[in-house]
Amino acid sequence: FMLGIIMMFVGTLIFISGVMTPLEEGERILPESMEWRGWACILAGPLMFILFGVYFGMVAATFMCVFVSALGDRTATLRGSAGLAAGITIAGCFLFSYVLKVPFPLFRWGF
Repeated sequence: FMLGIIMMFVGTLIFISGVMTPLEEGERILPESMEWRGWACILAGPLMFILFGVYFGMVAATFMCVFVSALGDRTATLRGSAGLAAGITIAGCFLFSYVLKVPFPLFRWGF
């Protein structure tokens, strides 16, 4: 709860400083064209975590969440995204399953 309050406060400060900073001539806040691929991949990441977490467990959920979200970068490759996802999966599953003892099965098949 306190972390959430602190994050809201910091986010508000960032927003206010961004609004108060004047733009130089010709400077834009938003890009020329929208990055629909990035938006779609980043929004699909948490959905993949939910879907794969329910049916396949933490390992598959973490891998798919990071893999799909990483593909939102224009310069991302399948190999680079898979490597990033594998590293985060190993570290995240170790941390949450063995260190923090979160009751989320590593592997699951079906319901």
